[in-house]
Amino acid sequence: MFHIVSRLHDRKFLLNDDDKEFLLKVGCAYEALLGVYVLTHGVMSNHFHLLVRVPHRPADLDLPLEVVVARMERALGEDAMGLLRKQWEFWRRAGSDSLIKEWRQKQIARMFFPQ
Repeated sequence: MFHIVSRLHDRKFLLNDDDKEFLLKVGCAYEALLGVYVLTHGVMSNHFHLLVRVPHRPADLDLPLEVVVARMERALGEDAMGLLRKQWEFWRRAGSDSLIKEWRQKQIARMFFPQ
């Protein structure tokens, strides 16, 4: 588990209720994308706390592209994924399927705590 604390610049009290809600929304997006578990959180007007559990990296990191895409779509939304799908199609037409595989491996590497 990791306890994450982040403060605003100069410890200024700048976060209003909408900002706090947005911060939590971003946190949920990363939770979905990275496969971490936010066990609890606290958001104040000048800093926040997260208690996060990060799963250990499985021995076999061969997650199918569909699993990676599903996580990204939950986190980033359909619009962002539409752009990414266009990029993949461009790579496929160019005969560069290896770039899609490299992209997938890079995303998987970001999803787990290193062993």
